[in-house]
Amino acid sequence: MSKLLKFFGIACIISLGTASESNDVLEGATKEVARACPSRIMQEPQKPTLVAIRRGGDKTYKQKFSADYITYCQSWGDIVMFGYTDNTSLDVDSLPEGTTVWQDVWDGTVNNNNYHHLTVPGGDYQYRAIGSEKYGLLAGDPIGYVVYGYYAVDENGKGLSTKLLTYMPNNSYGPEKFVIFAYEDGTSGQVYVPATGYTGNFNLNTGEHYVETDNCFDKFIIVTANKPVAAFSYGDQGTFVPTQDGSFVGYIFYTYLGAVGSEQGWRPHDLNIISYENGASVTVKNSETDATLWSGTINKGESHTYPGNDIWIKVESTGKIAVSIQPFASGSSNYYYLTRNIDESGDGIGTHFYALTLENGINNAYITGFPYLDNTTVTVTGVGSVTLDVAGNGFKLSNPANKLYEITADKPISCYSWYGGAAGADFTPLWWTDPQGIEEAAIPEKFNVTVTPNPLTRFTVIRVITEGTASVEIFDVVGRKIETLFTGATSGELKLSWDASKRKAGIYFLRVKAGNYSENKKLILL
Repeated sequence: MSKLLKFFGIACIISLGTASESNDVLEGATKEVARACPSRIMQEPQKPTLVAIRRGGDKTYKQKFSADYITYCQSWGDIVMFGYTDNTSLDVDSLPEGTTVWQDVWDGTVNNNNYHHLTVPGGDYQYRAIGSEKYGLLAGDPIGYVVYGYYAVDENGKGLSTKLLTYMPNNSYGPEKFVIFAYEDGTSGQVYVPATGYTGNFNLNTGEHYVETDNCFDKFIIVTANKPVAAFSYGDQGTFVPTQDGSFVGYIFYTYLGAVGSEQGWRPHDLNIISYENGASVTVKNSETDATLWSGTINKGESHTYPGNDIWIKVESTGKIAVSIQPFASGSSNYYYLTRNIDESGDGIGTHFYALTLENGINNAYITGFPYLDNTTVTVTGVGSVTLDVAGNGFKLSNPANKLYEITADKPISCYSWYGGAAGADFTPLWWTDPQGIEEAAIPEKFNVTVTPNPLTRFTVIRVITEGTASVEIFDVVGRKIETLFTGATSGELKLSWDASKRKAGIYFLRVKAGNYSENKKLILL
């Protein structure tokens, strides 16, 4: 058996003996790795552990802007922020391992159709970005290094959009490419590179793709289109694939299993299908020839991997699935990457995740994550639970097995799978905070809100007792307003019904405003 490590552009082959062979074979293989990758030694398997990696921090979160848009992440050296609105104020802070006070990194402004790049320390640093308007943030080392892949997301966290700001890393191996995927007929648009003035125009139908191989490397890119498209900066594995509604859990996916590393003898790319429903009938096709590459049934909490190189892919399913391209089944360890995991809602911030991971090898594999509310309890099935006292205080799953983990939380979190701490990059999800601080406004003399049932499976009834001007609104887990149930004057009781039958399972928020007072309630849709 052989395992391969993508390490600073060097293919380090680890030739491991079978269980029946002597320890001398394994010892020799370990020394071979040490010669190829100095100071990196294979580690003995250990039991998975789940811990809170930081305690303390900001005990009282103080809102910075009229509405805050927050993300937490780790980075291997780069933080790239993309502006979708002029005069977007941004505050970036760091929290090194073992410290309890956020340290200021940068405060500034990013305008529409612009970006700002920060070079930051990597390793055991956690980062927090707070914006006055919605923005995009790319973390890892997309500018300082190469060999990774990621899909752009817009300011609403959607992987399909009519406008996407992103970055295409440099090319080092040859097969790297920038790709646009269309999900509707009659899709037209352009790839614009502000630094050079280059414009590439595309006209696509459903399932077709447009490729740039010469004009986008090491460049900031603006993609615009008349219908939503996906934009893939391809340089290796390490990303989830968006679906037809722009989220990352759904029924139809188009992507590319690339060829970076194939000439160097690296393992094939892994197309991983993770099911959030029982009995999901899945078909993987070559999107250019329509040939079926694999078909089968996957149940909830299961995954299937299709390995390959240089194949244009279409994935169809009868049940809710997520699709990732990340190292998993073709080798249990020794592949540098960073992947933002996707929850059941498809947004990347939620309470129920299935997360793939490698195991420790000549370096460490981890799943790390961050809560967005205080006193959040995170459970990794089969490993344990941990309570995080302050929003932003992270958790870490160390010594993981090469498997699919189920991660649940009682409040919204985001989490990442990664190996080695280099050669990985991905966009991060945004969390929205309520601009009305309920402790700053007096509770009206006549005010009460009840929701029955909650949790709900389809319908729920909302009763509001108040007088004067009121509004009743529904928000998704990342703060996007999705419905307004009522706005106007009331002199008594409102009885409203929310039909969630067309919504994805997950966390939602009900916000009721009465005058200057605002109250939020968490809704759980099963």
